Amino acid sequence: MIIKVEAIIREEKMEDVLDALSALDVHGVTLYQVMGCGTQRGRKEYAYVRGHQQVEIQMLPKIKLEILVSSEEWEK
Repeated sequence: MIIKVEAIIREEKMEDVLDALSALDVHGVTLYQVMGCGTQRGRKEYAYVRGHQQVEIQMLPKIKLEILVSSEEWEK
């Protein structure tokens, strides 16, 4: 059986997470650059949509990790 692990982390923590996964002999990782906000609430920026409508953007750049491991590896 295969287990899929998904995690969303801050960009500055990516190297630490990859090093920790490598120490566990997990090498197959898919990374995505995503935007989101949670308890941090993001940063406020203003953008113009269609040239005249001002909208507030409260998103922060994040990294989404997808990791597939077999159930035998997961048990370790």
